[in-house]
Amino acid sequence: MNADTDAPIAEVPTRALGHPDEPLPLGDLAARATIARRNFVRRFREATGPTPAAG
Repeated sequence: MNADTDAPIAEVPTRALGHPDEPLPLGDLAARATIARRNFVRRFREATGPTPAAG
């Protein structure tokens, strides 16, 4: 992960671990990262390997 460009993506595991009983809709994660959903998926895959849905 590139700390400068992947900060919004890095928040996803922290959010998921901090709120294990809450759903994590992709649209909400993208909105939280203030990027478009498609861009979020692309950047997530680049940073982690799998897509958010595969995790």
